[in-house]
Amino acid sequence: MDISYKKNTISKEVLKNFLIQNDKFFITPLSEGLCILDYAEKIYRNAEIFEAYCNNELVGILCMYANNKLAGYAYITLIMVIPNFRNRKIASVLMNNAVNYAKENGFFRIGLNVSPYNKTAIKLYENNGFKFKKIYMEKSMKNPSGGGEKKRENNEYSFFCSLII
Repeated sequence: MDISYKKNTISKEVLKNFLIQNDKFFITPLSEGLCILDYAEKIYRNAEIFEAYCNNELVGILCMYANNKLAGYAYITLIMVIPNFRNRKIASVLMNNAVNYAKENGFFRIGLNVSPYNKTAIKLYENNGFKFKKIYMEKSMKNPSGGGEKKRENNEYSFFCSLII
């Protein structure tokens, strides 16, 4: 199976559908912490989107905000490869494409957050030169509009990784 890689060719609808269809495959589903449709819209408008396809089917994606050139800092907000295509180096190629893009465009640091329970992702990031910089913690509170607190198992805190390029 040949995998082809592209950048910023995905439509907004395909991005939204990909996130919705694959929500359950995240350690903590995206839908437990945000509105997927709003998140897809934000990514589509503001991020560089690196895509992996097999026979014209989207099988992997990496989304990186690379719009803080003054600080030289880019941020990977999402990386996902669908389960049937994992362990084929697709995520590593997407990561390399994003790092190369960042270098070519004057960025010298890339950051991301990762759950400490996501050992596979941590290994990927470490193998690609990312180092732990800090631990991010959060407190969940009731929604002021009246909604209840959502329990986010396995996500009480996350690591922040950074790559100096």
